[in-house]
Amino acid sequence: MTKERHRIFGLDVLRIVCALSIFCTHSITMFGCTYGVCIDGIILNLTIPIMTCFFMISGFTLFYQYQNKQITGSSIIKFFAKRLLTILPSYYLVHVLWIIFYRESASDWLALTPVELVGIQSAYNSLFGILHNGGTWFVSCILFSYLFFPVLQNLLLNAGIKIKIVSI
Repeated sequence: MTKERHRIFGLDVLRIVCALSIFCTHSITMFGCTYGVCIDGIILNLTIPIMTCFFMISGFTLFYQYQNKQITGSSIIKFFAKRLLTILPSYYLVHVLWIIFYRESASDWLALTPVELVGIQSAYNSLFGILHNGGTWFVSCILFSYLFFPVLQNLLLNAGIKIKIVSI
């Protein structure tokens, strides 16, 4: 019998802080917002560590919730549905709004819509400068992580590799 895992509130808060920080970074670099010279500098200098922290926390919480569970059959459908239903609506909304507000490049955006709709723009390094539209590139990275997590999780479980989380 597996022990029920509960959310770790502190990590949820830290993930929200990371997401807001990345939003602030994009608001400064893409839209010209400012939060004061000192604050802008701090936000911009912490972008890479904050993105790394967000991915690490996201990966840890996924592992924490599923560390002893096989993700196969109907559970894999539930796993993907839960994540896609929470992330794709806002992801698609940003794409549509980007086309509306940046009409000078609308033809490029429309041509690249299939890449954006499938969420694979982060797989194309040469498209970074084009498809880095307010954060959907970052979401594409998260989608890839969600795609590969069940595979890696099942490989670890089938190989008998156990990772123990020690709580303080």
